[in-house]
Amino acid sequence: MGKINAPGIKRNWALKCADFAAQRGAVSSLAENIGHSEIFTQIVINRGFDTEKSARDFLEKRTESFYDPFIMKDMDKAVKRIAQAVDEKEKIVIYGDYDVDGVTSVSVLKLYLDSVGADASFFIPSRFSDGYGLAKGTIDNLIDDGVRLIITVDTGITACDEVEYASKRGVDVIVTDHHECREFLPDAVAVVNPHRSDCKYPFKELAGVGVIFKLVCALECHFNRDVKPIDCVRRICYEYCDLVAIGTVADVMPIIDENRLIVSLGLGILNQKQRTGISALVAAANAGDGSDGKVTKINKNKKITSGYIGFTLAPRINAAGRISDATIAVELMLESDPTRAYSLARELCDINRRRQDEENKIIAEASQKIAVECDAENDRVIVLSDPSWHQGIIGIVASRISEKYGKPTILISFEGGDNTVGKGSGRSVGNINLVDALGNSGEFLLKYGGHALAAGLTIDKSLLKDFKKSINAYVESTYPDGSGIPSLTAELEAEPRDMTIELAQELYALEPHGVSNPTPLFMMRDVTVYDVMPIGSNRHTKLTVGREDLTFPALCFGTTARELDILRGDTVDIVFNIDINEYQNIKTLQFIVRDIALSDRDSSLYERHSKLYREVSCGGEIPTEVDIIPTREEFAAAYNALRRDGYEGLDTCGFRTLSMNSGVGMAKLRFIMDIFSEMELVDYYPENEEVFKYTIRESSVKVDLTRSRILSELKARKA
Repeated sequence: MGKINAPGIKRNWALKCADFAAQRGAVSSLAENIGHSEIFTQIVINRGFDTEKSARDFLEKRTESFYDPFIMKDMDKAVKRIAQAVDEKEKIVIYGDYDVDGVTSVSVLKLYLDSVGADASFFIPSRFSDGYGLAKGTIDNLIDDGVRLIITVDTGITACDEVEYASKRGVDVIVTDHHECREFLPDAVAVVNPHRSDCKYPFKELAGVGVIFKLVCALECHFNRDVKPIDCVRRICYEYCDLVAIGTVADVMPIIDENRLIVSLGLGILNQKQRTGISALVAAANAGDGSDGKVTKINKNKKITSGYIGFTLAPRINAAGRISDATIAVELMLESDPTRAYSLARELCDINRRRQDEENKIIAEASQKIAVECDAENDRVIVLSDPSWHQGIIGIVASRISEKYGKPTILISFEGGDNTVGKGSGRSVGNINLVDALGNSGEFLLKYGGHALAAGLTIDKSLLKDFKKSINAYVESTYPDGSGIPSLTAELEAEPRDMTIELAQELYALEPHGVSNPTPLFMMRDVTVYDVMPIGSNRHTKLTVGREDLTFPALCFGTTARELDILRGDTVDIVFNIDINEYQNIKTLQFIVRDIALSDRDSSLYERHSKLYREVSCGGEIPTEVDIIPTREEFAAAYNALRRDGYEGLDTCGFRTLSMNSGVGMAKLRFIMDIFSEMELVDYYPENEEVFKYTIRESSVKVDLTRSRILSELKARKA
């Protein structure tokens, strides 16, 4: 989850059920028929299932069924060539990508090919020495090793030159992928990708590992012609759906249609019969939470959900390919010895901690660049670059920045020996298709590819300025109405009495969650903030909020208390998920805050101060009764508050927090910060009207603030 907005910024909040209280009676009949609460039933109705039959089908997952894998274009060719390689004991290499989707794709295919007696190995390129996708040098090495068939997984759809090179050297290539296709496809033995324009497969949104799942189902049917196809599919589901589910969730695919069935079955397996490597990873991840770290057949104390995959398992698997070697993650998935598995799992956790440290460093540097280099009002796409940023981390940071600012974000690293060519990772928001945007600016890029919401690129440094101008112009012209701006849509407006542990437990029936079936969000208005507490080494904030004598802990992840700028006693509106926290066998309900804003009754004073500052700054008349001229004591109070609360490097603060800490009114504080900046006491970068970044300049020379032009003009106008 990205950083939460400052309190004055209310994004486009919406409600699926505009007046739940008025509809409660109509919902009660369906709720009784399906055996669920009225709130839960309203959420089911929000998803389009408003009859008893459709609701039961949705909850019992009877609406989805697997399609025949041979409908997918070239599936028959792929199966025929792989079967030939198995029968003739040809050397096969599975060529994968280094993210979770790639790791799980490699693991599923390797496990299956081993089970049918194939001579199969795998290769995942290094992000740093090999780059992304197929490479001619690697193909040469594989050929020298006797490989006769290369099967790409989660990669290869744009590797036309490399596939042609392999073919000329006498090696067959089967491409399996799920990324967007270009006009021309590789001339491979088979190209299995549901996004092919000539592919009639009815579901296009499979992950790379989902495509491999369909390939393995097809192979199982081929090798077992005397068995009913449905029984072949059932066996493959039972053996591999745990890994397929992990890759599907991690790659943020829509959890609908076949993906919903895959992830549902996979979660069932993960909570019943974890394979050794997964059990070891769960144990290693939990070790930091007080677990003894022992590997058991199944970690029963942790319910595996799509959220647990996304926030706990996936980052650890991903970390290997980002800053180390993805082979470690594949070895863990394949490992059957508990001791060896736990050693590999702990290694992944250690790598992930290093990844987190590097990520935090880049986030801080990127935030400073945004404050200095970007036009917050006019830039539609944030494009930043740096020679020292880790290529494996910039994608995560781009995601966090795009969530925070509501804009597509591209970070480019010129790390490495050749500092003239950079590699970038981008993340988009709303309905802005990032691949289309990159394609429109393709003349400035050496290479690009990916999904609508996540893509990569390679660029020459000399073209960076032109690229930034071009992609911003494209997004501005293509999405002129701001349609790409993301919004938060809550299921309904809730009252404190509605939020119970029983409801949180009931919501598990809606799993698996993901794109197109999101974790339910709730909205609550006019709740009082009783406490504000920094947690997690001041990286997160815990609020205590409530109304009607009911209080709840509300966690704001990735946002410090000073960035949040919410104070004790405030009345706020919040959008949140509900979650169950279990500690020492005691279960409590907690809110996970997605956005927060001052309620209407508390925001009026804040808005008056903001309006006054804007009007006076633009030359408007200063009302006679308004005290806007800072005194010497107020300058000192504000400066001392900044010094007292600041940390090394660039810091963040909200005007309301600074007002509380200094005792100076907010409108006056804005002028004080302008004067500090003018007189070079403080470097001051407003992020918006509510929150600013700053650094205090160290100087041995005393500054005479009475010489400020801004202060002199204010005094003259007030007189």
